[in-house]
Amino acid sequence: MTSDYRSRLILALLLATGCAVDVAGLGPGRTEADLGGDRDMDVIDPPDGRVPDATTPEDMQAPDLSVDSFVPPPDMCVATAESCNGVDDDCNGAIDDGLLSGPCDGDGDGCMDGSSGCAAGTPTCADPAPMAGDPCDGPDADTEPEGSLSCSGGGLVCSGDCTASGEVCDRRDNDCDGDVDEDGVCSNPGTSCTSVTHDGSVYLFCTESDGGDDWAGARDECRAGGYELVQIDDAAELAFLVMHVGSENWWTDARADTDDSDLWSDPDRWDWNTSGDPVDAFVWDTGEPSGTGRCGLLRSGSMHLDDAECGSNRQILCEAPILP
Repeated sequence: MTSDYRSRLILALLLATGCAVDVAGLGPGRTEADLGGDRDMDVIDPPDGRVPDATTPEDMQAPDLSVDSFVPPPDMCVATAESCNGVDDDCNGAIDDGLLSGPCDGDGDGCMDGSSGCAAGTPTCADPAPMAGDPCDGPDADTEPEGSLSCSGGGLVCSGDCTASGEVCDRRDNDCDGDVDEDGVCSNPGTSCTSVTHDGSVYLFCTESDGGDDWAGARDECRAGGYELVQIDDAAELAFLVMHVGSENWWTDARADTDDSDLWSDPDRWDWNTSGDPVDAFVWDTGEPSGTGRCGLLRSGSMHLDDAECGSNRQILCEAPILP
């Protein structure tokens, strides 16, 4: 581009924007008005016929900064679930944090009795000795490791270490057959007791040929064998018991904590007599307690609790924890 052409191009652009220009470079600048008013100052084409690049209004639009079009820079953290990999996956500033531990088998004994973890980005399993197959000393009275550990329910248990003896009413498995106080060993003259076990407890269903005993007599029968009248703590226990009640009605340990018969229909006045814990609503049959008595019994028909006169005769349902 020649210097003459460059000069004329700059002059045309300045005049088009209303700038004062000293044409000769010696005097005050002249505006468009000085040159005769509104005059179109066309840009002179360059000698070689090339036209300067044009910029259209569409090219001048601002970039789209909406959320949908946003692309995070490479160094921005995108949160995902934390895993044991030495990386801050959830973008909270901590590495391999908050990982839930679970059961694992770290010693290869086939039993998930260990606890998983994470160290330096590598999964770990804390599974210390002993392991399945090791000798152990079970619930018998000696200190000899005559049994062996095996996996049961995800944990190690000692089996095969029981010195069998005759079964007696002491809440123990004396004959090593897995049952406790079976074969009627807790029965008294005139009373026949059958035992069942559930969740670490043994239950005695004791029936008397003359229709049962009153509430106080039933309590004494249970205590004579180291038991108490049954206390029902949750729905699972209730469901287990109703499988065994048969056609009888059984005294329980539920009792109203007042002598005022006007209050016997108030569920808030009922406790389990031995522990003092409140009787939960799920145990009661619909509309009970109705105020007909101060003592609670488990009915065969409704399979729930009903209140009854403490002096009436009912069958006896006892409970106690199993002893090692």
